[in-house]
Amino acid sequence: MIITNALLVKYARKLVYAPLSVDIKQINTLMISNNVSMIPIIPGGKNNLALIRRKSIWKYMIENQQKLPELDEIKEEPLPTVKLGDSLDDTLEKIRSNSAVLLEDEDCVFRKILTPKSVAESLFEFSTKYVKINNLEDRLKELISGLSIESVNEGLTTEYKNLSRGSGIVRPVPDLDKLTMIDYELILDNLWDSFRSLQHLDKPMMIKLLKESRIYRNNVMHFRLTDEVSEETNPCDLVLKILPHT
Repeated sequence: MIITNALLVKYARKLVYAPLSVDIKQINTLMISNNVSMIPIIPGGKNNLALIRRKSIWKYMIENQQKLPELDEIKEEPLPTVKLGDSLDDTLEKIRSNSAVLLEDEDCVFRKILTPKSVAESLFEFSTKYVKINNLEDRLKELISGLSIESVNEGLTTEYKNLSRGSGIVRPVPDLDKLTMIDYELILDNLWDSFRSLQHLDKPMMIKLLKESRIYRNNVMHFRLTDEVSEETNPCDLVLKILPHT
């Protein structure tokens, strides 16, 4: 599976660019008013011609007794460009080498810019999701560890046989530390009455939340982006709030 720039686009910044006809004072004003350190020269938002960096302006002024430069004296090669469906690995390498890349829309217009901050914020979001998933799996393992190994094995073996009808292949029951989210779901569904600490809860509602947590987990692990679940009410958090501490 190729991970694309769709992972970063949520945190891409709105691109601030200038037409070919600007002068250095207009560039300075754009930088200060928009709190950016570089301005691409992109007439019409489509023709990526050059780049002006704030540090280049300052360096020129220091070396030339505060004289403002002409754009031709400090302009650089344009930033590299990427598209939404391009490989994330390639984009990260371009950001590392150039400090930013321009994101080209389907209509060939540049509207957003990807920077190291875009990468950091995206990674923070996904690392937060990973922690929530890991915390839920740890809690479920603790809960299940209170049951006998025999009952867990028997329950899973029965379910595996039901799931394998037609193929004739029954998967072996894994060790406790290798259970998957669907295993947790099957165990709670079939051995619900064995969990004394859960008897005050509604079984169908809990199983539904576990199914939603499994889907959430799979989406995160496979970098499938979805806006269907907000982080404030994601199912992993809801299950963690409901499950008792062992």
